[in-house]
Amino acid sequence: MAKSKNQKKKSKRRGRLRRFFTDERVKLSFGIFFILLALYTMLALISYLFTWKTDQSFEYSQILSNPDIQVENWAGKTGAFIGILLINKWFGIASFAFPALFLLVGLHTLNIKIGSLWKILRVGLIGMILASITLGYLAGDQATFLGSGPGGGHGYIISLWLNSILGKIGTGLLLLFLNFAFIIFTYRPAIQWF
Repeated sequence: MAKSKNQKKKSKRRGRLRRFFTDERVKLSFGIFFILLALYTMLALISYLFTWKTDQSFEYSQILSNPDIQVENWAGKTGAFIGILLINKWFGIASFAFPALFLLVGLHTLNIKIGSLWKILRVGLIGMILASITLGYLAGDQATFLGSGPGGGHGYIISLWLNSILGKIGTGLLLLFLNFAFIIFTYRPAIQWF
C-alpha cells in the first residue's frame, strides 16, 4: 500500500515537471535566456581578446566584494571573469564555441530547429576540446598570449601531458590523426575531397 502511494507521488511530480517544461511561457523564457546568454558571453569573450592583460591584473577574490575594482571588459566584472575562466583557464580561443552552443540551445527551445541539437552539441564540444589541445600543442611553451596561450590552460596542460608520453612528434601525429578523423566524421563531403 505504501509503495503504491510513493509511486503515485512520483508520478504526480513527473507530470508536474513535464507540464512545467512543456509550458510555452517557460520555453519562451528559457529560449530568450539562452540567446541573451550567448550574446553576453560573446561580448565578454571578444572584449577579453583586447583587455586580457588588464582583466588578469587584479585579485579575483575581491571582484564581487570590492566596488572600487574596475575592469576594462565590455561586459563588466562578470564578463572579465567569464573571459578568464573560458579563454585563459579552460579552452582558449576554442571557447567561442560556447556562445554558439548557447545560441543553438536557445533557438531550439524556441522551436527554431537548425539540426539535431544533440549532434550539434556533441560535435561542438568535441571540436572545442580538440581545437584547444591542438592550439596548446602548436603554441608550446612560448604560450603567453591570452594568459595561457591560444589553447587555454586545458590545451596547454593536455598537450604537455601528451608530449611527455608520446614525445612532440608522436603528439603531433596523434593530433593530426584526430583532427583528420574529426573532419571526416563530422563533414561527409570531406571523404570525397580526400
